This record gives sequence, C-alpha cells and structure tokens, in this order.
Amino acid sequence: MHPILKEKTSLALYLFGWALIGGLLAFVIAGRQAELWTAALALTIPLTLAYAFVCLAAWYICLANPVPGTPILRVAGSQLVGALLSTGLLLLMGYAWVRLLSQVGPITGSESLYRDHRLLFFAAGILLYLLAATLSYLMLAFEASRQAQQESLELQVLAREAELQAFRTQIDPHFLFNCLNSISSLCGSDPAAARHTAVRLGDFLRASLRLGSDDTISLEEELQLCSAYLDVERVRFGKRLDYRESVEDRCRQLEVPALLLQPLLENALKHGIAHLLEGGEVSLTCRLDGDALVLSIENSCDPSRPRDTGPGIGLANVRGRLGLLYGRSASLAVADGESSFTVEIRLPIEENVTTEPEMAHA
Repeated sequence: MHPILKEKTSLALYLFGWALIGGLLAFVIAGRQAELWTAALALTIPLTLAYAFVCLAAWYICLANPVPGTPILRVAGSQLVGALLSTGLLLLMGYAWVRLLSQVGPITGSESLYRDHRLLFFAAGILLYLLAATLSYLMLAFEASRQAQQESLELQVLAREAELQAFRTQIDPHFLFNCLNSISSLCGSDPAAARHTAVRLGDFLRASLRLGSDDTISLEEELQLCSAYLDVERVRFGKRLDYRESVEDRCRQLEVPALLLQPLLENALKHGIAHLLEGGEVSLTCRLDGDALVLSIENSCDPSRPRDTGPGIGLANVRGRLGLLYGRSASLAVADGESSFTVEIRLPIEENVTTEPEMAHA
C-alpha cells in the first residue's frame, strides 16, 4: 500500500496540498474576472483532487525503478511514459467533468474555460506528475535511510548481546576452576566438607543459571546469589572469613546487572583473604547517593603484598559489562590501600525511587 494511504492524517494533508494547487490553477484561469471564479473553482478543485490519486501511481513506478540501481535512461523513460499516461487521463477526466457540469450542474462557463486552457492543463499535468515522482523518490530515499539506520541499530544490539554473553561465559569457567580446586583439596583431608561444598556449588549454579541469563536482576536476587556463593567459600575459609553486609532496604528492588557482585567477592577472597593466615574481613555496602546506586566491596589485604599483582579477570569483566549496559552513566573505582582493597560501583537509577532511611545488616 502507498505510504500516504496508510494514515488518514497523511492523506488529508496530501489532498489539502492538491486543493491548494487547484485553487492556484483557478486563479491562473480566471485571472481578475470575478464572474469566472465560481466556474474556474468548480473545474479545477475536483479535477486536481482526482488527479492527486492518479499521481499516486508515480510511487510504484519509482519503486520499480530505484535510484541508484537503475540505468538513468530507463528511469527517465519510465517516468516520461508515466507522465504522458497520467496527463492523458487528466485530460479525459477534464472532458468528462465539464460535460457533466454542463448537463446537470447550475454552474456555467466551465466547459469553455477548459476548452480554452487545455494546453495549460496538459503542461500542469506533466509538471505535477514529475513533482509527485520526485517526492516519491525522496520518500523512498528517506525510507531506505531509516531502514539502514534500524538495521545498524539491530546489528549493534546483536553485537552488544554477543559481547555480554561472552562476559557471562567467561565468569562460569573461572569460578568453577576455583571451586573445583577447593573441593579437590578437601577430598583427602575432609571428605564431608568436600561433599558439602559440592552440594552448595550445585545450589549456586542452579541459581546463577536461573538468574544469570537476564541482563539485569533485582539487587535482592543478586544478594541471594552472593549468599549462595559465600556458602560455598565458607567451607574452605571457615572462621578466616568474616563477612559483613550493609544494605539499605530502599535499594533491594533496584535493577543491577546479573552476576555483578559475585566476581568482585571472588576477587576479594582470592586476592585478599586467601593470603592472610588469620583471615580477614569482607564488607559489602549498598546505598543510594542522589540519583545513583552505590555498591562497595572492601576486603582486608596483606600489607606486604606485591602492588603489581592484579585482581584477576573479575574486575575487568565487571568493568566491561558496565560499559556495555550503561556507557558513561556508570563508573567503577578502585582504592588500593595499605591493608585493604575497595571497589566502588555507581549505577544510574530512576528519579522516582522512594527513599526510606532504614538499613539492613547481615
């Protein structure tokens, strides 16, 4: 279907423009002779409105002969044939209309005006058809540009989703490698603990598979994943791991990227607590700061640790996903202190978040 015919508003504007053209033709025909205006308008307005529908055919001729992609001679020839056929139809419609007006209408003079200005109608028919063809080509170019832009956006979305999926698949083997090493080390010294760790690992993997397939989940769900992960790690660290959690209740239903905090907790244990003979503390804080959700993980570190030791792939993974999901609206900052290591994430939130000063501690 022609795009102008798809919407009533577009069709109304289209016909209004042609009605103005009809009025202009009436002015040219009647000139300053006021007594001819009624006959001129009765001739030109209905005729140009009917010709408006004839000129819609230019769209289909343009569609069959796109520019570029069609030889210029073929484009010119097809449009010339379309202009001649349309103008011929205009002249036939004009002849039939003035005959009808002279027989049944009270308006006189239209037939003589049409007979005296047939050459004007012929020239106007050619020009108006070519104008309709030009507008059709412009509409096709605009539609092609819009389609190309939409396809480009779809490709960007697909590339983004593929990269996010790559980040997700990067997390799984990294975490499994560490957990299987822990289970392996417990098999000889404490088989019961190894079995318990394997069960907890299964619980965590089921939860991560259920929630990790989405781009974002609620902070409450993310905290549940963290709790399942820490249950696995507590078997290995025992009393050496002192975990503290401070989360504002108003934050719990906000959306965060899935598996955002677990890699950071894993870094805190692997690069912090694991190197301390007496263990240490890991603290998680979640709070609102204006229009941002602030997530902070701080862990104890060995003061004599080498400063050039990186935190592993977890931090790079989180930073990459934040960039894909939020662009520059989110940030990740690291503070490497003498005996502590802190990661702070700031995520944008909706302005209508309700705030309550209550805190939940774990």
